[in-house]
Amino acid sequence: GSVDDALAELGTKRKIASVVPGFPTALSVAVASDLIAMIPALYLLNQQVTDQVQVFELPFKSRLITVSQMWHPRMERDPAHRWLREQILAICRVKKSDMIKGPV
Repeated sequence: GSVDDALAELGTKRKIASVVPGFPTALSVAVASDLIAMIPALYLLNQQVTDQVQVFELPFKSRLITVSQMWHPRMERDPAHRWLREQILAICRVKKSDMIKGPV
């Protein structure tokens, strides 16, 4: 995909050792092995990462990930549901400058 294309432009390629169902598992595998995992910095903001984890930016610009919210129309005017949607939206709008940079 786009990661492999970007790495090819840099004259390198990756060797995929494992495919996992999500970021929590990817982080666990990386911590318990000598492998690396590609995990969005935004995900790491709310995780307790140990000194075993080194965070670094990719050597290329990655494509944006679109995060969408969907809900049943009957929840449109529910105050609690609206509040929850607003909280999720605010979290997803974190600026890049607010994300983790450098070693953790």
